Amino acid sequence: MQFLNPIWLWGLTALLVPVGIHLLSRREGKIIKIGSIRHLEETSSKQFKSIRLNEIFLLLLRCSLITLLILYLSGFCLQGLESSRKWVLIEPPMNRDKQFTDFIDSLKQEGFEARSLTKEFHELSDGISNNKKINYWNILSELKKHSVSQAIVVANNYAEGFSGRRPSLPGNVQWLSKSVEPDEFVLNAIRIPNDSLHVRLGISSPDKTSFFTRAEKAMTGQDFFIYESDSPVVEDFKKISIQIVTDSGFTRDRKIMIAALQAIDDVIPNNFDIETVFSNKFSAPSKSDWLIWLSNETQTSAKDNVIYFQQKTSNNLLQRTGRFSWALTQRLNEQIALEQNLTTGLALILSPQTKYKNTARQKDRRVLDDELIWVKTPDNSPRLRTAFSNTSTEKYLLATFLLVLLFERWMAHQKNQ
Repeated sequence: MQFLNPIWLWGLTALLVPVGIHLLSRREGKIIKIGSIRHLEETSSKQFKSIRLNEIFLLLLRCSLITLLILYLSGFCLQGLESSRKWVLIEPPMNRDKQFTDFIDSLKQEGFEARSLTKEFHELSDGISNNKKINYWNILSELKKHSVSQAIVVANNYAEGFSGRRPSLPGNVQWLSKSVEPDEFVLNAIRIPNDSLHVRLGISSPDKTSFFTRAEKAMTGQDFFIYESDSPVVEDFKKISIQIVTDSGFTRDRKIMIAALQAIDDVIPNNFDIETVFSNKFSAPSKSDWLIWLSNETQTSAKDNVIYFQQKTSNNLLQRTGRFSWALTQRLNEQIALEQNLTTGLALILSPQTKYKNTARQKDRRVLDDELIWVKTPDNSPRLRTAFSNTSTEKYLLATFLLVLLFERWMAHQKNQ
């Protein structure tokens, strides 16, 4: 027998309420109608010889209702027979790693079943090739539902796999983390006009993930960048035209804006074609991809992809105001451009890289230490004791509570209580 929320057991003190009501209540006597009380004599008799409980069976029903409700809230569970199943759970695709072959074989000889560290706990086989990141804490919750006496988990402890409320490690689970080696991967590759490739590479280690750019020579007729087995398709070079509209009072702002765009152009292989126009000569938006409006005059153009100056209080230098429009909330100078990360903000707007986020997430090899992923217990002793399988009684308690409640209401109606 086990209680998941034992603090609710204090609610059993509510049993005193129906007992007190039944002690103090008295059933009304039978009324006899008579014509006159002239011939009735007063006699001395005791009103109550003793206080007695009224309607014992109805009292028991009401006490049972309170008891069932408290057991339901406290998470009452029954411990079944000791389970003899033992699992070793390996995170895919770790099962294809040769260094774990002998380890798994030795555990199988001790009666362990080899299964994958996934929500379904499939039997481990070479055919499993799931490369998606998993949530370790969610899988641990699923493991508690199975009658397993002992489980040995071998995981990578990727940082992204721990989200939600941090639990404590169950007593029948031993968690082992595998050392992760740094990995270099290709995020994207873009063909630039001079017959070369602009390759964005990433290096992820247990401590950090960083990115850098490398220029590679492209071969004639090459459709794919041969760097590794899962390299992305080479993308075509894209030219982005930008029209900057300013007035005489925004000369400094224009220079800083152009410098930020040139800094982005040096890193991102999208060539910026920048055109500057004074506001008094601006009549209609050109066919440029972007319009940057640096003027106190209201920007009335209905053009999409516009960044316009609008002085207002905001924590962001570039604040989104519509689906295709952003507001520059402050006048520009060198200090504001550096402190508010103008270059980074413009890069995210002009060259969004959201399509590469999934690749970066899958390649992220940052990990958490074992000391950080579990709630610490009062004693730091190893948790290798044998556990019993718990049988949840929630649905049975709830069904019994509803049946007793219906019967109690019927009895109360019959006895006028």
